[in-house]
Amino acid sequence: MMSRSRIARMADAVESEDDAYTPSQLLDDITTGIFGEPDAMKKSVDVYQRNLQRAYVTRLIDEMESASSTSDLPGLARAQLVKLSSVGAMAAGAKNDATAAHYSDLQARIEKALDVD
Repeated sequence: MMSRSRIARMADAVESEDDAYTPSQLLDDITTGIFGEPDAMKKSVDVYQRNLQRAYVTRLIDEMESASSTSDLPGLARAQLVKLSSVGAMAAGAKNDATAAHYSDLQARIEKALDVD
């Protein structure tokens, strides 16, 4: 769903259609689908959901770090990571230790990826 060719086609459609579904909307919807609404993140997250969330964050990081001059995906991936950069705050409200550790780990991965030092 996050292929460069799909993002490029969607970006082209935005240029020609006023009400086109934008690449940014797609990534927002994927992020919401994987992480849920912010209040939902406080619940216990099973191992399958944690793996999906971890894989998604890894994919966003990989896309952000790619050196593409022909795709909007690196910038869009960075924007999603910025939106997810406060996910570690959910660790405090998590219902179990595995979920808390998971959110803390995602926070560290995102911060490391966004660190520009």
